[in-house]
Amino acid sequence: MTSRIVLVSSISFLLGSSAFRVGQIVAPSIGTPSVNLPKGQNAWAVHVVRVGGLTGDGSGDIKITSENKVTCGDPDAHCKGALMPSDFRLLSELILSSQFAKTKKQSSESLPCFDCFTTAITVRRREAKNKDRSYSGKWESSTTGTVPPDLIRIAQKVLALDL
Repeated sequence: MTSRIVLVSSISFLLGSSAFRVGQIVAPSIGTPSVNLPKGQNAWAVHVVRVGGLTGDGSGDIKITSENKVTCGDPDAHCKGALMPSDFRLLSELILSSQFAKTKKQSSESLPCFDCFTTAITVRRREAKNKDRSYSGKWESSTTGTVPPDLIRIAQKVLALDL
């Protein structure tokens, strides 16, 4: 009986300790990336931010515009400043043809994934009648169904580019 009380007391102490409170553990968090839209017909801009993973090696912060200007927010990144013409054409076609279908909203009760990558993207483009439209999404591997598939495809394409 005494050993049970000691065990329960020890577990209670550990769970009550701030080092073991789930609320104290912080998963990687990123806000909605911002990006400026260039002037002109069919103009677009994309900003992709990726953080997390077990080692944190998969991070990225990349902006690309329809003027073929590339900016990397990571000081260690070696951005070339512009994409190869074939990569630029494929990315441009993907962005301009995307439909950005509506998806279900992510549950606010979902638990954070501490070793997953978190990806956030904003795509802005000038659409019919010169309307400036912005599309954003944020996901982890377990929440991709809450984001339009076109946003995921664009983010994957941007993150796979040889910058």
